[in-house]
Amino acid sequence: MGGVRARLARTWPLALAWLLAPAGCRGREDAAPVAPPVVSLVADAAPAGAPPDAPAVPAEPPPPFTLALTEPALLMELEAHGLSLGAVLGAGAARTAAELHAASARYRDLVAYAREDIAASIAEENRYRPDWGAVGPTMRARRRNLDPAWLVAASAGFELVGIVNRMDRAPFVPGSCGEVRLIYRLAYRAPKVASRLPLTLNVVYLLRPGTGSCRALASAWRLPPAPSAAWLRTAGPLRADLLSELKSIETNYQVIRSAAGIRNQHGGTAEYILRVFHERGGRLARAPLENTPDLARLTAQPALRRELLAFLEANLAAIDQGTVVIPARFLATHASSFAPHGLARMQNRPFDAIFDPADFAAFDLGGRRVIRTPAALLRRLDDLSCVGCHQGRTIAGFHFVGEDRDDIHPLNAVFFAGSGHFRTDLVRRRAYLEQLDRGEPPSLDRPLSFAPAAARAGYGDACSLPGARSFAWTCEPGLTCQLIDPAVGETELGHCFPDERRAGDPCLSHYVLQDHHSLDKMVMPWTELGCAPGYDCRMPVAGFPSGMCTGPCDLITTPGEICGPTAGAGFADCLSGRASFRTCLERHAELLGRGRCSPTRSCRNDYICARAGDEPDGACVPAYFLFQLRVDGHPPPR
Repeated sequence: MGGVRARLARTWPLALAWLLAPAGCRGREDAAPVAPPVVSLVADAAPAGAPPDAPAVPAEPPPPFTLALTEPALLMELEAHGLSLGAVLGAGAARTAAELHAASARYRDLVAYAREDIAASIAEENRYRPDWGAVGPTMRARRRNLDPAWLVAASAGFELVGIVNRMDRAPFVPGSCGEVRLIYRLAYRAPKVASRLPLTLNVVYLLRPGTGSCRALASAWRLPPAPSAAWLRTAGPLRADLLSELKSIETNYQVIRSAAGIRNQHGGTAEYILRVFHERGGRLARAPLENTPDLARLTAQPALRRELLAFLEANLAAIDQGTVVIPARFLATHASSFAPHGLARMQNRPFDAIFDPADFAAFDLGGRRVIRTPAALLRRLDDLSCVGCHQGRTIAGFHFVGEDRDDIHPLNAVFFAGSGHFRTDLVRRRAYLEQLDRGEPPSLDRPLSFAPAAARAGYGDACSLPGARSFAWTCEPGLTCQLIDPAVGETELGHCFPDERRAGDPCLSHYVLQDHHSLDKMVMPWTELGCAPGYDCRMPVAGFPSGMCTGPCDLITTPGEICGPTAGAGFADCLSGRASFRTCLERHAELLGRGRCSPTRSCRNDYICARAGDEPDGACVPAYFLFQLRVDGHPPPR
């Protein structure tokens, strides 16, 4: 494990960052306009009349900006220095989920809300397909739900997996300098096995300039090499006075997963629940999800829909920039997103369920950077919602899952903890801090979550098909723009892949036919694209969304391939026999050609960069091949 971390440190020093949503899935309330305090983003210039500087002496360059803290050993130390979830929630030394539930009223609120949401999702799933049998928390059920007992189990607790500088979020709270986010994941330790679960909790603090400036706060994130937890908490950017204004607590978790053999065209299906909470008198209350429309109210109230349409027309510049904040009266306090197949699924496009491009035909879109056409405006709005962003260039609903600790089984461990969107957004976030640090007004323009970061789109990135009017993204040499899993009617966006499909590449092309409200009636008629000689197409029924070419490791000849282990034949039967996933992985692992991934090369949508033995890079596998990203197959909570 240490060797992997050392290689990451060399290839991507202090450059990680986490994203739950590009505009953030943050709650807010409507209120009377209040003039924001005057905040200097770029203050700290030399005072007038200052004496000229002495002759210049070459100075050491400043350390690079740290966009996030992700090293497990450091994060464990920070937990001991007051940043455990128990300490943050006012529960002192409480570490296990059971202890948190006993000691923290705020945590009890989170658990109560989660139990309600889990029950509601199970009822909805059973209502759609009663003939499939009841949803249950064990592998014996055809559809498996998150067992709420994990939330109060003595064997489970929350691990701090990342601390993230999001000062680029300043435009969303006038008068602030942005945010700092503490990201926790639910994990457990059981006899002979340990794993995380697909439940992320995000504690968001607002940064205030105090007597200084946002520029000074940004400079504090130029951290020295190997900073200690004690220094970060007493003299660095994680001082208690800087983490004093709690903005929100946010959750994203997988509530139900159907195995690939059940929804066999999809490669499996999982539902994720998104919530935002605000503190009220020591308790937590549900709050609106930023820029996520309330479909039920807007559909039932035509006048409210017209009012939202008028608001959108009056705020086109902010929508184009990606900084619009839609008033809370239009917003939902609950949302579900579904994976795989991201934005091709109508359920992940909430504005598309309310508006049609024709509704925007009279809008003046001339000279806009992103919203060049009514169709592009609709896509931008969907992408600004929590649901849309979580499913754009994603790891099946997440953008950051954290680096694994040492006791995680190698076949259940991630190599690179971020999605394609996570990787590309680092470029913009770093530029924001550098502009701020130089005393320049930082750029507020925010790209689409699935936009490529470079001049040309890389492997798996979105690209423009011939004749596209809304986007102009061309692929890198050796890649072509291909329709792999578009929503029905899509004519502008494809994804970049090689024409000769080798290990890791998609081997199916299919349109996604679905209405906005159907859980199971998603039809995906496909065309087989084929693989290079000697390679096989692994199909969705085996858990491979859009298929995946693979073959023996001795066929590997290109830089985009790697030999990697994963679950093989007999694995599912082993689990059905109630053996642990660790035992089944070790008995039924196979070595085959996979797609190569690293901090600079992302996997396809819905695939994750997993550890590949002692290889210097990772191997791309379907996200649900890692048990830490699925609710089923774990031992019973205790």
